[in-house]
Amino acid sequence: MALHERGEAPAPASTRDRPAAPQPAAGARILALQQSAGNRAVAGLLHRTVVPRAEPVPPGLIQRSTDDVLEALGDFVGELLSEYKVEIGQLREVIEKLGLDKVEKGKLPKQGGLYMRIGSALEQETAPKSAYTGKAYSDPGYLRKRDAVKADLDLDAGYKGLGAAEQIEKLFGLFCKRRFTYSMAAGGFDRFAANNGDCKTLTESFMKIVEQEFGVTMTLGSETTRFLTAGGATIDPQAVGNCDKGTRWFFNNHYWVEYAGTQYDVLFCRKGINRTTYDLVKSTGKLKEAGGREADREYWLTASGTIVWENIPTATGPNPQKYRSDVTPTYELLKEAGFQDPR
Repeated sequence: MALHERGEAPAPASTRDRPAAPQPAAGARILALQQSAGNRAVAGLLHRTVVPRAEPVPPGLIQRSTDDVLEALGDFVGELLSEYKVEIGQLREVIEKLGLDKVEKGKLPKQGGLYMRIGSALEQETAPKSAYTGKAYSDPGYLRKRDAVKADLDLDAGYKGLGAAEQIEKLFGLFCKRRFTYSMAAGGFDRFAANNGDCKTLTESFMKIVEQEFGVTMTLGSETTRFLTAGGATIDPQAVGNCDKGTRWFFNNHYWVEYAGTQYDVLFCRKGINRTTYDLVKSTGKLKEAGGREADREYWLTASGTIVWENIPTATGPNPQKYRSDVTPTYELLKEAGFQDPR
């Protein structure tokens, strides 16, 4: 009886005369196990126990920590914390946002450059921001004078939850309630914050607030030809007209703002512009003194045939007697004032 019939394994064939089989690499052995139908459980076990390796740092890069950057800053760390009023944690966050914890070898800026780069980023991070857009104010002039108007106009939190049109409507109402002297002196937001100015001061300041606070751009409307129109109350209760004892206005120009089809006349605190009431100037010239010599005073002739001239040339602001007008063809009022007919 053969040995294997009694349950004994046959003796292995001699390998003395055969070369040793090459051993597969570790990776190949694992792959073979995974592909073996009879060893799927083993392959799954091996798959679960393989430890993932971190991605290698690309050539030319070096992994830094924020501590390395802080060390490179040296004494500037304290200056940054003090100047921008931040904690060390905020400083570390900015360093990470700038990617300074991953820089090219030898490319970490020198101490001074590092300070300026981080300082610039901190300035943006800590800059005052609109409560409605979350964006930093882009106009330094506006930010410098904002405190002077924010309470009257409820700028800090009074417009949350409102749409753009609603925000503009509310601002318009508060704007017209704010104390303002219509001095007719030109100027921007600085003058508005000081509570005086002209029509353009009002419109440009209104537009600036809407842009800086709500992120909305309005359109500026204008009439740049001189015109005569009816007198009427303005944002300044004391200013009702500058012609014919305050019964009319004679304007060099006029401005308003527009949004979503609505016109806001900020000087007169009303919505809508009726330009048919503007009696536009069609020609102008110099008046002559009684002796025929040309004087410095000008006259303006409107589309309706009305002549307007300066009654008190030295008057400033909305003086109710600064201008006079006459619609009679003989210009009797001019003759009474010592002038001949306009040439």
